[in-house]
Amino acid sequence: MFQRVYRMTQRVYRMTQRVCRMTQRVYRMIQRVYRMTQRVCRMTQRVYRMTQRVCRMTQRVYRMTQRVCRKTQRVNRMTQRMNRMIQRVSRMTQRMITFLFFRVFDGFCLNKCHFCSILIEL
Repeated sequence: MFQRVYRMTQRVYRMTQRVCRMTQRVYRMIQRVYRMTQRVCRMTQRVYRMTQRVCRMTQRVYRMTQRVCRKTQRVNRMTQRMNRMIQRVSRMTQRMITFLFFRVFDGFCLNKCHFCSILIEL
């Protein structure tokens, strides 16, 4: 009877040792998984920071392109105004030349069939 009890206790002891080894293995695995999740968390934090930086940079680039667009619009407006002014000046000079030409032509050319020397000097 004592031997049976002894054998049974040995079996129980072996089984508890096995269970302890298994729990130790599970604990180690859990620790490894924990470390891996920590690494993954760090990596996701880094990725998050990088995406934030990228977002800031794209916002800056967007603002800069908006500024460039505004400035080009201003330059376009200024060139249009300059073109209008040049057209006005050219019209005025044409009017002045034709006005002076007809006055000189009418006043100084006697037979009105050729350009006189006074017109060429103007």
